[in-house]
Order: sequence, then C-alpha cells, then structure tokens
Amino acid sequence: MYQKRLFYPVFKLHDDIRLLWLENVLWTRFFIISAIFSLPDIQSVIQRLLRNPEDFAKIFRCFYNDKIAKRFEELFSNFLFNVQTWQTW
Repeated sequence: MYQKRLFYPVFKLHDDIRLLWLENVLWTRFFIISAIFSLPDIQSVIQRLLRNPEDFAKIFRCFYNDKIAKRFEELFSNFLFNVQTWQTW
C-alpha cells in the first residue's frame, strides 16, 4: 500500500518547479514584448525576470546542497544577463 506522506514532497517539488518554469516563460515573454515595443515597464520586467534564478535556487536548496543550488542560480543568472543584452538590438 502506498503511503501518501511519501509522495507529497515529490508532487510538491514537481508543482513548484513547474510553476517557476511557467513564471519564467511568462516574464521572458513580457521582456521580449517590452523590449521590442520599447514599453516603459521594461525595467520592472527585467527586475522581476532576474529574480527567477533566486526563486529556483530556494527550491533546489531544499532537495540538494547549497553548492548545487548556488551553481544553478549562477548559471541561470548568467543566461538571463545575456538575454538582457538583446535589449540593445
């Protein structure tokens, strides 16, 4: 017989990561739209988009060690900083 207690953390992790990826997709889309149309909200969109690596790292710290979470945050941040430079098209 399966114990629900054992599966809850797995489902919670799955749902949390899925939500974070969804947020990342949305904020990336908002960034692209704001950059292409030179919208006045670009700075606030960038600021929110750059919070995503920290949000992922918080979740990863619960399941992995701090070193792995920090490295993921660093790599993801570097990727987003590179994306941000696309604004200068």
